[in-house]
Amino acid sequence: MDTKLKRRDFLKISAIAGIAVVAAACQPQATPTTAPQATTAAQATEAPKATAAPKATEAPKATEAPEVGFQGKIQFYAQS
Repeated sequence: MDTKLKRRDFLKISAIAGIAVVAAACQPQATPTTAPQATTAAQATEAPKATAAPKATEAPKATEAPEVGFQGKIQFYAQS
């Protein structure tokens, strides 16, 4: 019996395994047949009461805009 794994056999097996992994990942997920039931502990609690919203503060004043642009020299070399 030949126990050596040839290169072509290895490639065939790895290709089949790769296709199987991709096919398994593409399967749609199963949806539950019934909706989950709520527990009695969750129904017994009350939601906290709403509090008054905090008062808005004044927006900070705008400062002077920074200078936009480049400073210095830009050198480049085009080899052709």
